[in-house]
Amino acid sequence: MKKFHFIEPEVIVGIGENTILDNNYNPPKVDQLDLEIEDWLGNDLMESYPCFIITESLKEGLEKSKFTGYDSIEEIEVKKAEYFENNY
Repeated sequence: MKKFHFIEPEVIVGIGENTILDNNYNPPKVDQLDLEIEDWLGNDLMESYPCFIITESLKEGLEKSKFTGYDSIEEIEVKKAEYFENNY
């Protein structure tokens, strides 16, 4: 019997202007993701619909593991939003 774990990622808001997505799909197809982070609690797994975002250390762990269930891991552009700069 397989064990499954339910994980709720931290939700990150702030899709940036350089994001390229196609709303003709459900969920939208993302060709390029640009994030403008307003806050971050330091979690390795985050979500900005329709994407999941992971840190470099989690990426390395996934690549070394035998986990399945994800399509690909792509690089994204991350910027600190003005709110982040002023408060962190």
